[in-house]
Amino acid sequence: FMTPSGVIAIVAGARLLSEQSKQPVHVLNLDSKVHNYLIRMNCIDQCSEWIVFESLNEAEWDRNIFTSNLLELTFIRNHSDVTLTIQTAERILEHWLRIPNMRNLLVVLSELCENIYEHSGDVNGCVLIQKYQVQSQGIVTIELAVGDLGCGVRNSLAARHRVEDQSSLQCLQFAFEGFTARVSGRGGLGLRRVRDIACATGGHLWIRS
Repeated sequence: FMTPSGVIAIVAGARLLSEQSKQPVHVLNLDSKVHNYLIRMNCIDQCSEWIVFESLNEAEWDRNIFTSNLLELTFIRNHSDVTLTIQTAERILEHWLRIPNMRNLLVVLSELCENIYEHSGDVNGCVLIQKYQVQSQGIVTIELAVGDLGCGVRNSLAARHRVEDQSSLQCLQFAFEGFTARVSGRGGLGLRRVRDIACATGGHLWIRS
């Protein structure tokens, strides 16, 4: 079983190890269902520079780029990538969810994606979206994951604030309070907005730096 956040964790971990060793990470004995999910999410092709999946047959997928069930692994390198992500996210969310502040959620997603190439310093940050459905209970869940190997919350805050004596949790709390590394001082509220929107719609927010 895999989730978007799990895929991004694998991609980030493999990238980190590959950059350190100058060799791709070889993945052995992967469960076939997990392997097929990674294929469907276009992880195998997109991450071939960092990950080699061995001893498994390639599954064939008839990809539908207009599906309302998922956004395949998408690297965010420029504004065009953000635009594509938002268009797909809007199609998925509007198809499955009925919430009053949908536009706010899309704005927040856009801000998080733009932060990847504008502030993190990582040229290979990525986003993934997946719809899950429990038909017996009539429940639909949308999981959206954004991740990068950029400077991190602590280093971002350190550009404008003294945080060397603060714990990782305190740094995350500062980020939620609107502290920012931007010279304008107008940024840094994205995480709080994500949290508030998630809570208002019965959702959850997980963050790690």
